[in-house]
Amino acid sequence: MSITNYLEKLDGTGKRHVLLIVTSKGSYPTQFSREEYANLEKAILDKPSSYIDLFETKVPEIMQFTAFRLFLKPIICDKERLSDRSITKVNRLKKDQIISFFVTKHFYNTVPGGKLTQDEAINEGLIIAEQFLEKYPVNIYDFATVKLGKDSNEANILIKLDFKNDSNEHYFDYVYIN
Repeated sequence: MSITNYLEKLDGTGKRHVLLIVTSKGSYPTQFSREEYANLEKAILDKPSSYIDLFETKVPEIMQFTAFRLFLKPIICDKERLSDRSITKVNRLKKDQIISFFVTKHFYNTVPGGKLTQDEAINEGLIIAEQFLEKYPVNIYDFATVKLGKDSNEANILIKLDFKNDSNEHYFDYVYIN
């Protein structure tokens, strides 16, 4: 299978950032949930109190957790309507879409630089995806994806933030597709 088949399973078309957010089943945050959101933020931000530049390059202006809350929280959280208690969920992934995410990420990390051929990158990406799904099984975790446009404010903030993935309850990653 070519990389195009995997790209078609991910959100959007053209140049974009695709985010993968993983939480325990039933604990995916809404924009009003404090505890679920705080747990996600705490699990994925590596240096929440350090500063990043926002408007001027190399001029630290805003703390990472503040930038994350202002720019990314509204996009990654499920939308909850208090008036009728309904929830509009961000896109949830099926197993084949999760596999596509990791194949695509590995492809873009290795093929453009000439480290691997397309087929080698796809085969290794499939192995990485299966290892990931062993650690985060689809019957225990919720997998969500969000698309950010190339050069959007949200994407520009995203690439400046420092992330970690050392939690067994949460996982956050992204790939830039060009």
